[in-house]
Amino acid sequence: MFVATGVALWWRTRRTFAFRVLPKRLSRPAIVRHHRDLGIVMAPLLLLSCVTGTILVFRPLSSIVLGPGAAAAITRAGKPPTAQPAAIGPALDWTAMLGAAHMRFPYAEFRALAMPRDPSGLITLRMRQPWEWLPNGRTTVWFAAETGRVVAARDAGTLPAQVRAYNLLFPLHAGAVGGLPYRIVMTLPGIALALLGSLAVWTFWAPRKIAGSAHRSSGGL
Repeated sequence: MFVATGVALWWRTRRTFAFRVLPKRLSRPAIVRHHRDLGIVMAPLLLLSCVTGTILVFRPLSSIVLGPGAAAAITRAGKPPTAQPAAIGPALDWTAMLGAAHMRFPYAEFRALAMPRDPSGLITLRMRQPWEWLPNGRTTVWFAAETGRVVAARDAGTLPAQVRAYNLLFPLHAGAVGGLPYRIVMTLPGIALALLGSLAVWTFWAPRKIAGSAHRSSGGL
């Protein structure tokens, strides 16, 4: 909302745009102008951060951005295969299990291994293929907890388009893709918000001079 209203307010004064990291002076008009002009520069990054963060927190909103049925598709894609509850077998061949996963996805990295959680009897292995942006990837292999056999495997590249798009949101939001340059870029909106917020609070609480007050006072003497 702040981004949308800020753009609307800036649009009326767009002809006076002048980019400055800091206001020209610490007067209220200069700070207000600086607020508008710096805000419009940071608006695309702020919008990216707000939209991606909001969809990650409120998944149903993904259907607005990613198309009808996106939220349901994302939920289905995140569900593991069904399996009866089972304890971990005492003699699992972990080397063979990881080897089987590697055979299915030879270029993927092992990222996370999760033990069974009630009511599942599956061991879950998260893998990341080279093209995946998510740090832990969405390529997944499930093993039977008792025997270690592969029960199912899910290739992140074969997920529905809406789900693949959703999987890009967290890396974009958290700066987990693009290396140091992108992390620096995504740091700038945070610095700008701190600066603009501090200056806005200062202008709100700072005493304002009433134009002509000194002249009227002297005229009454």
